[in-house]
Amino acid sequence: MAVRRDWPDGTHEFVHFGPSAVDAERFVALDRAYWRRGPWRPVHGVVGISERDFDLHRRRRLCQGPDCPQVTVR
Repeated sequence: MAVRRDWPDGTHEFVHFGPSAVDAERFVALDRAYWRRGPWRPVHGVVGISERDFDLHRRRRLCQGPDCPQVTVR
């Protein structure tokens, strides 16, 4: 499971890859606490993605690709 951060400008990034949804949700809670004080606050979601796709995506900066895994429930 991976954590996806969606930004107000329409870009997104995958920021954490873990073995379970519980691990990913724990990361989301910590990351939300970090961004809470700033003027820009991303929307977080947990998505199913392979580790290989996660690593490949980390090279894509400012991604707006429609082919990236989407969060179905927020």
